[in-house]
Amino acid sequence: SMSGMSGGTASPEIGRLGLDWPMKLLRLLPVVLLLATLGITPTDQPTTQSATRPAAAPTGLPEAWFGQWSGPIRVVQPDGHAAAEFTMTLEIGPAPDQPAGSLPVYTWTIQYQMGENRDSREYLLRIATDTTGRPMPGHFVLDQRSGILVDQFLLGPMMQGHFETESGSGRNILHARYELVEEEGNRLMRVEIATYDGNETRRSQVGDGSVASRRLLRVQKGVLSHQ
Repeated sequence: SMSGMSGGTASPEIGRLGLDWPMKLLRLLPVVLLLATLGITPTDQPTTQSATRPAAAPTGLPEAWFGQWSGPIRVVQPDGHAAAEFTMTLEIGPAPDQPAGSLPVYTWTIQYQMGENRDSREYLLRIATDTTGRPMPGHFVLDQRSGILVDQFLLGPMMQGHFETESGSGRNILHARYELVEEEGNRLMRVEIATYDGNETRRSQVGDGSVASRRLLRVQKGVLSHQ
């Protein structure tokens, strides 16, 4: 399983890839209610398409992601307490020995080091395909090579993934975000993996709809430098 990129110390989520959509949904709710009042539904959209469309997202992973990234990571709880600190190294690049004509596959190797303890995860990042086998631009699948597959989505310079983990009676919901940035000529990657309690839910009823929010447990965050 992916400890930390998602959601063990090294914190239960070290090695696993959070959940920020509830707040976005709350901000969107007044708009939805207004549209309902006007008798407009989200499906009331023109069926014709614009003559000019935005350029499609690239199918493969941009080379800006390639290389070795390394830096300190802190696992912080909502009260500000740092539950753990460790070094994370992420290596990304084309996987070796790929068949000619096949969709590209990338290595996604993570190493966590806390003192003398070191944990390595050799994953593969694959391009997602639809039911016909066609590549889905911006959609990737992180293959942990253990039977676990996690969907990842590339939006501009940001890679995001959302998933749930269960162990016994415990259930966590995680949202992982990796973002490429450049500061003063330095290539950086911001990493943030938020873990929420999947066992407790606050529900709010609004008319015929409802909103569910969950308790934040911890956030794993840091900035990795391109080596």
